[in-house]
Amino acid sequence: KRSFCGNMDDKTRCHWVNESSDILKKYHDEEFSVPQFDDDYLFEILVLVNFQTGLSWEIMLKKREAFREAFNGFDVEEIANYDDEKIEELLSNEAIIRNRKKISAVINNAQVFIEIQKEHGSFYEYIKTFTNGEIFHERGLTESELLRISSSIRFSIRERISAAAAFVNVNTNNLDISIPASNILKIGAIT
Repeated sequence: KRSFCGNMDDKTRCHWVNESSDILKKYHDEEFSVPQFDDDYLFEILVLVNFQTGLSWEIMLKKREAFREAFNGFDVEEIANYDDEKIEELLSNEAIIRNRKKISAVINNAQVFIEIQKEHGSFYEYIKTFTNGEIFHERGLTESELLRISSSIRFSIRERISAAAAFVNVNTNNLDISIPASNILKIGAIT
């Protein structure tokens, strides 16, 4: 029975953590391995995952503060109302990843995120519907169990979100948002 996490430096970390990367170890130990329920945090992770496509999660973590500054502290209400002037400002910001489609997707996703919050009370409550509120822990799962669970959740997320939200990066390789399970999955479903 293969576990995704092993014992490294007296800490149990997932296989994707590069032990020579302090930023990845810190993220894993303080964020990834801790269930997250706060909508502000979840939206921040969605923004970062949106831009992470094609890049390593380590790059995103290194650029996180620049993104926080550029995207108004990841304030979902402000981002949902970004206009063309703000988009041009973001496209000229050399500290972040400058991609018009991804920026537009973040704005659209913010609008969808707010709609989901209104409908379900919070984004976290919405995400919980994919697992009937159950939290799964990678550590005790085999690769096939993890893939079965993550595939089911990814399908549900795609069905419910992708029609309205662009660039929601739902994958099963970490980083990333979690399972290595997509950060959407980490969002209370798999830690």
